[in-house]
This record gives sequence, structure tokens and C-alpha cells, in this order.
Amino acid sequence: MTLSFDQATPVRTAFRPGSLRARAEDGLDVVVDAVADATWDALLAEFADGSLDQSAAFSRERWGKGRDSHLLIADRGKVLAMARVAVLRLPVIGGVAFMKFGPVWRRTDAPDGDICRRILSAVIDEYCTRRGLMLTVQPRPSPVMQPASILDELGFALRRPMHAPERYFVDLSLPVDEQRQSLGQKWRYNLRKAEQAGVTVGVEEGAEGFALFASMHREMVARKHASETDRVELLPGLAQELPPGNRPLTVIARHEGEPVAGAIVTTFGDTAYYLYGASRDRALAVNAGFALQ
Repeated sequence: MTLSFDQATPVRTAFRPGSLRARAEDGLDVVVDAVADATWDALLAEFADGSLDQSAAFSRERWGKGRDSHLLIADRGKVLAMARVAVLRLPVIGGVAFMKFGPVWRRTDAPDGDICRRILSAVIDEYCTRRGLMLTVQPRPSPVMQPASILDELGFALRRPMHAPERYFVDLSLPVDEQRQSLGQKWRYNLRKAEQAGVTVGVEEGAEGFALFASMHREMVARKHASETDRVELLPGLAQELPPGNRPLTVIARHEGEPVAGAIVTTFGDTAYYLYGASRDRALAVNAGFALQ
């Protein structure tokens, strides 16, 4: 998709000659808070490193009116990188711009490592230099491409490291047998127990699937006396607003025909995300969670 700047004003060039943050070539356009939600999400689908948190459909509802802000950089109408942030006003420290699982910079047709530096520079220029906010970046998880060195170079300080982040990834390109062998011994044992118990797993389509998952999720929250933080109520809207390839899917594990566990999965670019999970009391006895995952 090529962005028409005539319909997406204002447009300005952030990399000004002599600017403290002018680390990229002049001539790139920076578009701030001027792209329609549907256009943004269609553009996001062109990147290999997108995420639900960087989508307009989710972030608009997640953070609320007036808090969601976005920025992209483009070259002659071709969008090279994108970033959405939440602008949070806090006592004492003033304001924070929080970017989760961003920026988005690896186009599926021509990824360019230097673009990551350029989009981060543009974000700093907009939210720190222009707006006077603190900026916090939580990069998108990736086993192969992390902008840690670029963040260090641009003056960011690590607040809290993630221990053994590789344990959160499963390589779905492996053949089934090799995939199973790559799992830990105890994990394989529990998976076999679930299969022996007759647990089956499948995708539940449409509104019925979301309603079934929401019911299980409410039961789980009540059972565990937990606070409700998952935005399950947004799922039907996301299924309508996001491009087809990014819409959430409901996956349900059943035992003897009864739903006992479920998950919501979204796919963006090269990664599928286990977004939300839910289970009923019967799930534990038959290891349904292992079969589901």
C-alpha cells in the first residue's frame, strides 16, 4: 500500500539538518497522528514484525481516547516503519510515551536494518524533543532480531531484563516429530497424558467461539479470585476491524465433547501470539493445557 500524503496531513520531515537526532538521510517524511485506523492496520499487515499492540483497532480501545498516538516514516509514499505509543500523564514525572512491541520496521518485501534506527530517532524527536515526554520502549519479542544495541546507542537505559526470554518461543517451522522432540521431557510426558485422555483441539469460528472463550475466562477469573486485566470483550470488534490475516482465532480443547480450556491466538507477520488463555476445573486432571498449546 502507498500512503497518499494529500489525504494524511500534516506531514513533516523530522530529520532536520543540524538536529541532535538527525542520524538518517534527509528527505524521509514523518506522519504523526494523521492516518485513519483502517489504513494503519492495512499498512501493518505489510510488515513481518507487527503485533496486536501496534494495531490501531486494539491500541485505540486498550489505552482510551486521547492516549493513543502514532507515527510512521515514509519515502515517496512508501511506508518504511511504524510506531504506536500510549501517552500517559503521571503525577510528579509529568508524562510518559510507552511503546509496546514496537517499532514495526521489517517490511516483508525489503527489510532494512537501518530503518529501525531511523524510526526510533523519529519517535524520540516527536515524543521527547517536541512533546517533552519520557519514552519507554518494550521491543517486540524476537529470538533473532532485537534492537538492543540501537536502543543503547540512542541513550536508552535497561530498566528490567527478561530472564531466559528464549523459553517463550516455539519454532513452528519444525516438522511435527522434530517439534515434539524439541520440547522438555516433562512437557512431552504431560502432552502424552493429554492425548491418552482423549483431549481434542480445534478452532471455533466466529462469535460463537469468542462467546465460549469469554464464558470460560469469566469462570477462571472467579475461581482464582484474580483481577480482570485481559480485554476479552474487545475480541468481536477486533475480528471485524483487523485485516483477515490478523484477526484473532479461538482455539478450544475438549474432553469427552466438553470444552475444558481455550486460547486466543493472533498472527502478525512471522509470529503467532498466544494472547489470552482460559480453563475450567476439569482441564487440569486431563492435562488439557498441554494439548491446547
